[in-house]
Amino acid sequence: DYLVALFEIANPATDNVNTITAKTILDRGRKKIDAELGDKAAVRARLLNAIGMAYQNLGDLKVAQPILAGAAKGPFFTLSSEVRAKMDYADALTNLREFDRSTALIDEAAAKIDGQAREISVDDLNHFRMQVAKQRAKVAYWQSKYGVTIDQYHLAMAHCEQSVLCTPVERASLSNNLNIAFSESGQLDAARKELLVVKEIYLKEFG
Repeated sequence: DYLVALFEIANPATDNVNTITAKTILDRGRKKIDAELGDKAAVRARLLNAIGMAYQNLGDLKVAQPILAGAAKGPFFTLSSEVRAKMDYADALTNLREFDRSTALIDEAAAKIDGQAREISVDDLNHFRMQVAKQRAKVAYWQSKYGVTIDQYHLAMAHCEQSVLCTPVERASLSNNLNIAFSESGQLDAARKELLVVKEIYLKEFG
């Protein structure tokens, strides 16, 4: 019902379906979350995360940041939802160059994962730790700490390769990011090696 309502035309006589923008839909969705989902806290948090990421993907970081902050407070249906929300918020903070806050959030998520490690499947555990290492790598990259960046991407790859939940496209993304870090640090042969890994995966996945 929530999703359908986002696309309802408020006034069919004046609203042109061909001119309604993605931002119009997002703004409407944000208002509906606050107005209608106050008694469904976990659903509200999940939808806030989705809306916040949509704003971020459109490049509107200033709007995305407080929405993702709200989503990261939970509550959460699952540990997977919590890790996703906190990593997405950490990503927004990294993009805003708020590295200390981003790192603190990553550390918080990592501690939660470690605390529940015995209760989590090996595949889930490695996938969670892959996400954490990937976000740590991004923080280091934007601070030009290429050695740390490379180490964290290698760690992310190791976790990815130990989890059936890590898709080939995720694995390719790690190699592509590692390629950029190698390029920035002048290690061009190593960068080319990672690009060839990306090429091999993409050919297998997409032809």
